[in-house]
Amino acid sequence: MFKGLRPIFWISLAILYGYALIFMLIEMNIPAAPYTLKIGGAPASFLYGNFFGCLVLNLIVAFLLYWVPEQEEKKAEASKGVTKSAS
Repeated sequence: MFKGLRPIFWISLAILYGYALIFMLIEMNIPAAPYTLKIGGAPASFLYGNFFGCLVLNLIVAFLLYWVPEQEEKKAEASKGVTKSAS
């Protein structure tokens, strides 16, 4: 079932779930941390959870899931000596 998945999939999975796990543990172990830490008047959890975790991190992972396989294909074509023709 998982044999065809590329290593970048597992790396991106580790990035997303690792980020969630780290901040979950921080929020669970530091009393009142989610709402006492403030950045610009708003609780810090809104910034790192909503903006960074839902938008920025997912855009980075999506870019990696697109870019890494493209680079692997280019490297494989270069090693075979295959060039793309105009026709």
